Amino acid sequence: MQDIKGIPKAKLLQVAETVVEKFINLPQNPNPGRKGCYIGVVSKERGIVKVQLATELGYCKPEKVSKYFRFCLEKPMRILEHGEFSSWQSRDVDSEKYGGAVTAHPRSKGPKAGRGIAIGISGFTEHGDEAVALVIGLALNLFILEDAKRVIKISGNELFYPMVEKCAKLFM
Repeated sequence: MQDIKGIPKAKLLQVAETVVEKFINLPQNPNPGRKGCYIGVVSKERGIVKVQLATELGYCKPEKVSKYFRFCLEKPMRILEHGEFSSWQSRDVDSEKYGGAVTAHPRSKGPKAGRGIAIGISGFTEHGDEAVALVIGLALNLFILEDAKRVIKISGNELFYPMVEKCAKLFM
Protein backbone atom coordinates (compact mmCIF):
# COMPACT_ATOMS: atom_id res chain seq x y z
CA MET A 1 0.00 0.00 0.00
CA GLN A 2 1.50 3.34 -0.99
CA ASP A 3 2.27 6.24 1.31
CA ILE A 4 0.74 9.70 1.20
CA LYS A 5 3.48 12.26 1.88
CA GLY A 6 5.36 9.66 3.91
CA ILE A 7 2.30 8.48 5.85
CA PRO A 8 1.27 4.88 5.22
CA LYS A 9 -2.32 4.72 3.97
CA ALA A 10 -3.04 2.00 6.54
CA LYS A 11 -2.00 4.34 9.37
CA LEU A 12 -4.04 7.21 7.91
CA LEU A 13 -7.11 4.98 7.72
CA GLN A 14 -6.60 3.64 11.24
CA VAL A 15 -6.36 7.16 12.68
CA ALA A 16 -9.33 8.36 10.60
CA GLU A 17 -11.51 5.45 11.72
CA THR A 18 -10.64 6.11 15.36
CA VAL A 19 -11.40 9.83 15.06
CA VAL A 20 -14.72 9.18 13.32
CA GLU A 21 -15.74 6.69 16.00
CA LYS A 22 -14.88 9.24 18.70
CA PHE A 23 -16.91 11.92 16.91
CA ILE A 24 -19.96 9.69 16.53
CA ASN A 25 -19.90 9.11 20.31
CA LEU A 26 -19.08 12.71 21.23
CA PRO A 27 -21.75 14.13 23.58
CA GLN A 28 -21.62 17.44 21.65
CA ASN A 29 -22.29 15.70 18.30
CA PRO A 30 -25.25 17.69 16.94
CA ASN A 31 -26.48 14.80 14.78
CA PRO A 32 -25.81 11.51 16.61
CA GLY A 33 -27.97 9.57 14.15
CA ARG A 34 -25.25 9.80 11.51
CA LYS A 35 -22.87 6.89 11.85
CA GLY A 36 -20.25 7.61 9.24
CA CYS A 37 -18.77 9.84 6.59
CA TYR A 38 -16.52 9.89 3.56
CA ILE A 39 -12.92 11.05 3.68
CA GLY A 40 -11.06 12.51 0.74
CA VAL A 41 -7.31 13.09 0.87
CA VAL A 42 -5.95 15.21 -1.96
CA SER A 43 -2.43 16.39 -2.73
CA LYS A 44 -0.97 19.13 -4.87
CA GLU A 45 2.53 18.89 -6.25
CA ARG A 46 3.99 21.03 -9.02
CA GLY A 47 0.55 22.52 -9.65
CA ILE A 48 -1.17 19.17 -10.15
CA VAL A 49 -4.03 18.21 -7.83
CA LYS A 50 -4.33 14.46 -7.29
CA VAL A 51 -6.76 12.32 -5.29
CA GLN A 52 -4.76 10.13 -2.91
CA LEU A 53 -7.62 8.48 -1.05
CA ALA A 54 -11.41 8.48 -0.95
CA THR A 55 -13.37 6.02 1.15
CA GLU A 56 -16.23 5.53 3.57
CA LEU A 57 -15.54 5.56 7.30
CA GLY A 58 -18.23 4.03 9.47
CA TYR A 59 -21.60 3.61 7.78
CA CYS A 60 -23.40 6.04 5.48
CA LYS A 61 -26.95 5.56 4.28
CA PRO A 62 -26.90 4.31 0.66
CA GLU A 63 -28.94 7.28 -0.56
CA LYS A 64 -26.26 9.66 0.80
CA VAL A 65 -23.17 7.92 -0.58
CA SER A 66 -22.98 9.79 -3.90
CA LYS A 67 -23.42 13.17 -2.24
CA TYR A 68 -20.88 12.53 0.54
CA PHE A 69 -18.36 11.05 -1.88
CA ARG A 70 -18.61 14.07 -4.19
CA PHE A 71 -18.25 16.60 -1.35
CA CYS A 72 -15.37 14.78 0.39
CA LEU A 73 -13.33 15.35 -2.77
CA GLU A 74 -14.70 18.71 -3.89
CA LYS A 75 -13.81 20.43 -0.61
CA PRO A 76 -10.08 19.55 -0.44
CA MET A 77 -9.61 19.99 -4.19
CA ARG A 78 -11.16 23.46 -3.94
CA ILE A 79 -8.88 24.65 -1.16
CA LEU A 80 -5.73 23.38 -2.85
CA GLU A 81 -6.76 24.90 -6.19
CA HIS A 82 -7.58 28.26 -4.53
CA GLY A 83 -4.56 28.32 -2.22
CA GLU A 84 -6.78 28.31 0.89
CA PHE A 85 -6.32 26.44 4.17
CA SER A 86 -10.00 26.04 5.07
CA SER A 87 -13.00 25.32 2.87
CA TRP A 88 -14.89 27.91 4.93
CA GLN A 89 -12.85 30.55 3.07
CA SER A 90 -14.77 29.79 -0.14
CA ARG A 91 -17.95 28.41 1.44
CA ASP A 92 -21.02 29.17 -0.70
CA VAL A 93 -24.06 27.15 0.34
CA ASP A 94 -26.07 28.30 -2.71
CA SER A 95 -23.40 26.73 -4.93
CA GLU A 96 -23.09 23.62 -2.72
CA LYS A 97 -19.60 24.56 -1.56
CA TYR A 98 -19.41 23.64 2.11
CA GLY A 99 -16.99 23.70 5.01
CA GLY A 100 -15.23 20.53 6.09
CA ALA A 101 -11.78 20.46 4.46
CA VAL A 102 -8.47 21.68 5.86
CA THR A 103 -4.80 21.88 5.07
CA ALA A 104 -1.74 23.48 6.67
CA HIS A 105 -1.67 27.26 6.63
CA PRO A 106 0.70 28.55 3.91
CA ARG A 107 2.90 30.14 6.60
CA SER A 108 2.65 27.18 8.96
CA LYS A 109 5.56 26.54 11.28
CA GLY A 110 4.53 22.89 11.28
CA PRO A 111 5.87 19.92 9.32
CA LYS A 112 6.45 20.43 5.62
CA ALA A 113 4.55 17.17 4.95
CA GLY A 114 1.29 18.98 5.67
CA ARG A 115 1.76 21.51 2.91
CA GLY A 116 0.17 20.46 -0.32
CA ILE A 117 -2.13 17.87 1.24
CA ALA A 118 -5.76 18.48 2.22
CA ILE A 119 -8.28 16.37 4.09
CA GLY A 120 -11.99 16.65 3.37
CA ILE A 121 -14.79 15.01 5.31
CA SER A 122 -18.45 14.80 4.34
CA GLY A 123 -21.27 13.13 6.21
CA PHE A 124 -21.65 15.05 9.45
CA THR A 125 -22.52 18.73 9.96
CA GLU A 126 -20.02 21.17 8.45
CA HIS A 127 -18.46 21.79 11.86
CA GLY A 128 -18.40 18.05 12.52
CA ASP A 129 -16.72 17.42 9.17
CA GLU A 130 -14.16 20.12 9.91
CA ALA A 131 -13.44 18.95 13.48
CA VAL A 132 -12.86 15.38 12.26
CA ALA A 133 -10.55 16.56 9.45
CA LEU A 134 -8.58 18.80 11.82
CA VAL A 135 -8.06 16.09 14.43
CA ILE A 136 -6.98 13.58 11.77
CA GLY A 137 -4.45 16.08 10.41
CA LEU A 138 -3.13 16.90 13.87
CA ALA A 139 -2.85 13.23 14.86
CA LEU A 140 -0.87 12.51 11.68
CA ASN A 141 1.38 15.56 12.20
CA LEU A 142 0.30 17.09 8.92
CA PHE A 143 -0.15 20.41 10.67
CA ILE A 144 0.03 21.95 14.12
CA LEU A 145 -2.43 23.37 16.63
CA GLU A 146 -1.68 26.90 15.44
CA ASP A 147 -2.96 25.91 11.97
CA ALA A 148 -6.13 24.43 13.49
CA LYS A 149 -6.74 27.58 15.52
CA ARG A 150 -6.58 29.65 12.32
CA VAL A 151 -9.21 27.40 10.76
CA ILE A 152 -11.64 27.49 13.68
CA LYS A 153 -11.27 31.26 13.93
CA ILE A 154 -12.87 31.43 10.48
CA SER A 155 -15.58 28.83 11.02
CA GLY A 156 -16.42 29.40 14.68
CA ASN A 157 -16.21 25.64 15.22
CA GLU A 158 -17.17 24.69 18.79
CA LEU A 159 -16.70 20.95 18.20
CA PHE A 160 -12.94 21.09 17.70
CA TYR A 161 -11.76 21.33 21.32
CA PRO A 162 -14.11 18.61 22.61
CA MET A 163 -12.75 16.38 19.81
CA VAL A 164 -9.14 17.16 20.73
CA GLU A 165 -9.93 16.21 24.33
CA LYS A 166 -11.74 13.02 23.26
CA CYS A 167 -8.83 11.99 20.97
CA ALA A 168 -5.97 13.01 23.32
CA LYS A 169 -4.38 9.53 23.20
CA LEU A 170 -3.79 9.94 19.46
CA PHE A 171 -1.39 12.81 20.13
CA MET A 172 0.93 10.86 22.43
